[in-house]
Amino acid sequence: MFGRIFGSTFRSLASLLAVVTILFFSLALANVDDPAKDVAPYHTEFPLFRSANTNSPDKLSTGIGFNSFRIPAVVTTKTGRILAFAESRRFNRNDWGVVNLVYKRTKTTTSHGASEIVVPANGRNIVGRGTPGQRTWTYQSLIGAGSEGTIAQTPNGKLYRNDRAAKPDDYRKVARGDLSSFGAFALDIGLPDPACEASTLLYNLASHAGPARVLFMNSAHRDLRTFMRVRISYDDDAAKFSYGRELKDAPINGIGGEGGYSSMTKTGDATVGAQVEANRNGYMNIVWRRFNLSWILNGPNN
Repeated sequence: MFGRIFGSTFRSLASLLAVVTILFFSLALANVDDPAKDVAPYHTEFPLFRSANTNSPDKLSTGIGFNSFRIPAVVTTKTGRILAFAESRRFNRNDWGVVNLVYKRTKTTTSHGASEIVVPANGRNIVGRGTPGQRTWTYQSLIGAGSEGTIAQTPNGKLYRNDRAAKPDDYRKVARGDLSSFGAFALDIGLPDPACEASTLLYNLASHAGPARVLFMNSAHRDLRTFMRVRISYDDDAAKFSYGRELKDAPINGIGGEGGYSSMTKTGDATVGAQVEANRNGYMNIVWRRFNLSWILNGPNN
């Protein structure tokens, strides 16, 4: 009898604690007054790198096409042009084979991508900054790290490492530090993950225009890659993220199931540009999304 009463009482207390924790977490996020929510939401989306089994598949000027495109990476230059990179996989979607690095670039901050250009590989390319002949490189091994880490500077000036964890871990592995050392890695149970790459972006520091913001994008599911979501953190160390908004709220036709690897950049006109993988019957595409903060903040579940 005591066991049944104790078990029931314990479960009740545990449930109450869970409710209090959720309420505290919700209130902590609700206290942030983000003026970006009052701006009209904006979102545009289209296939950027189109595989061989899509309408109008991407080809080089020589007529060579590609089975699949994977592993997106996007950056914004100081002039505001956007460079969107991907791996072109000639005959199949496998990691090994005839693989070239390609990219598309915009002519302005608002135009769409141009034709692919194969980036020439002359052996191993390493790019460094500083006086030629005087560049040095150092590294440190991070104990407990995952793989395919994404890293961003947080508003407090520290570095935030967010890694892909291996199964049976079902959440992102995170650590914080600087160029000299990092703290211990730990699972962030607020960020479920299906063991896949993700992307992190320092959007801005705090100013008169609004609070500091760090963005995070991944498939928010412990098993499947097709639950892509973008979130916002207002913490100086990116300790917690909002629910955010699911990308499927703005579906794209003809590219298959969207989800997998991603990359984000802040564009010259202060929107967010994102590349995301999509699987169409075994052929991999990469889609382009461009949205403002208001689109995230005005999501139905945020």
